[in-house]
Amino acid sequence: PDLVAHVAVRARNARVLFATCFDPDEYARLKGLRDKVLSLHVTPAGDVEYQEGAQQDCPAPARKEGPDRAARAPGKGFSRWAVAQDRFTPEVVGGKSNNLNGLRGKLPDWIHLPASIALPFGAFEKALEDRCNRELRGRYEALLATVEQDPPQVLSRLRALLLEMDPPAALQEELLAAWRRAGLPAVPWEQAWHGVRRVWASKWNERAYLSRRARGIAHEDLRMAVLIQQVVEADYAWVIPTANPLTGDRGEVYD
Repeated sequence: PDLVAHVAVRARNARVLFATCFDPDEYARLKGLRDKVLSLHVTPAGDVEYQEGAQQDCPAPARKEGPDRAARAPGKGFSRWAVAQDRFTPEVVGGKSNNLNGLRGKLPDWIHLPASIALPFGAFEKALEDRCNRELRGRYEALLATVEQDPPQVLSRLRALLLEMDPPAALQEELLAAWRRAGLPAVPWEQAWHGVRRVWASKWNERAYLSRRARGIAHEDLRMAVLIQQVVEADYAWVIPTANPLTGDRGEVYD
């Protein structure tokens, strides 16, 4: 679990079966069922029971009728370069920022949440349009036009290119001002800016790219916000699901 906890959480959220098999004989039997249809059941103990079933036993996935089945990401326009935690809303920043902010005022006094700020949706696009990145934007758009020809190679070049972005003067000024107001520890600007660019560049890692393509989300429809917060130095760290992952019971804490 310490090696696959993050993957397991992603699989659970996507409602994808993620299981392990340590029995070589059982594993061999499973491999022998390739191209077969199986009926799966996860027991309360966490075991996966399976049996071979007929094709008609498995209902077809529901599909949206109509000519446009492509999933669409909500539009995110530029609002400002930096926002404080009290301005985090779903229209401005992503789920992680909003979930964190939703805990404020709901925890006992002895549990502290780190101060945070964010670069909101649209900040990347606005920075790329700035005249300081004019030449880089031309190279970026040229690479985008070829991404379908050789995704692994072009995606790698896109990520490297975005690490060369320059910060618009207003971005740097507003972000540093918000940083100080939030009481975040001082960090050298180049270190902070490098971290921001790495987040923006992650839009073009292979998993994100293939996920968008599989769900029919246009690449230009995706906007990324960047959450900035102090790292908590912990003696122990682990994942505790907010519901029992085996039963879905939100009244149980399971680890």
